[in-house]
Amino acid sequence: MQDALALVNSLSDSQIVELTKELFKTLYSHVPYKQVKQNWESVPDVAGLAELNSDDLKRDLPAADSAQISRLLLEQLAKDPEFSPVVLQSWEAVRNSDHLILDAIISLGLIVNLTLLVATTKLDMRKNADGSFQWSFSKGPAKKDLVKAIVEPFAKLLGGKG
Repeated sequence: MQDALALVNSLSDSQIVELTKELFKTLYSHVPYKQVKQNWESVPDVAGLAELNSDDLKRDLPAADSAQISRLLLEQLAKDPEFSPVVLQSWEAVRNSDHLILDAIISLGLIVNLTLLVATTKLDMRKNADGSFQWSFSKGPAKKDLVKAIVEPFAKLLGGKG
């Protein structure tokens, strides 16, 4: 199995952004937004991101910022034993896609919601004998490495609490 961190470090900026978008789709297709929101509402460590207003969340980040923030987030997920398999699975979907990667821009809301999910949700993903995956989720404490590396600086940058 490929090392998720080595993979993330080997990708171009446009591939990083595309992988982040695919990871968002993968995770939110398995975890209801309502559950994620309930998870983060009781975790003060992520309040700075959770309290951003909807106008900020709709904003697209410039290409360089999109790649930088996406890379920081993916590096943390690649190091996390719960989420590194999802990074690899999402990369397979991107790599096997016939879509040309043209857009290296990501919305702030996508990054914030993905960060809130991974910072406050415990993931158990098991591969079945047929190759499919079984997913289960529960509320978890805020992951301190993720809060320190992503949530606090991101919230400060955006003018939220942190």
